[in-house]
Amino acid sequence: MQHLIDGYRTYRAQRWPELQALHKRLSERGQSPKTLVIACADSRVDPATIFNCGPGELFVVRNVANLAPPCEHGPVGLHGVSAAIEFAVTQLKVKTILVLGHAQCGGWRPLCSSARAIRIHSWIPGSACSTPPRRASKAITARRKPRSNMNPSA
Repeated sequence: MQHLIDGYRTYRAQRWPELQALHKRLSERGQSPKTLVIACADSRVDPATIFNCGPGELFVVRNVANLAPPCEHGPVGLHGVSAAIEFAVTQLKVKTILVLGHAQCGGWRPLCSSARAIRIHSWIPGSACSTPPRRASKAITARRKPRSNMNPSA
């Protein structure tokens, strides 16, 4: 826990002064990301880092195995991701929905191996893996140029 406290103190001392104007603008104008990213909760896979995006640029929903279950109506069901998608599309007016997969995904690995986890089908209903995961196209995996400046007035 101490490393999180130390990290927060470092953020407040070093990054916050750089980002304070940006966060003020975002709080006053609200968020207007153009992309919804449905990503795995894996701690190694951070969409903002991967796409070199700053605060307010992505609307991100994360869960085990980057699941996007079908929309369900009624009081019982898997509504978290559906609600995020509906909010992103109807309220934020995102233009793109990107489902971000990754290599060595612990959520999908049991589905694609012969040694399947006993409970995996209870939290990934209707799941099946008939082919191995593909690598993303070069267009997706190409690294964006690092930003020279996050302009808070943009």
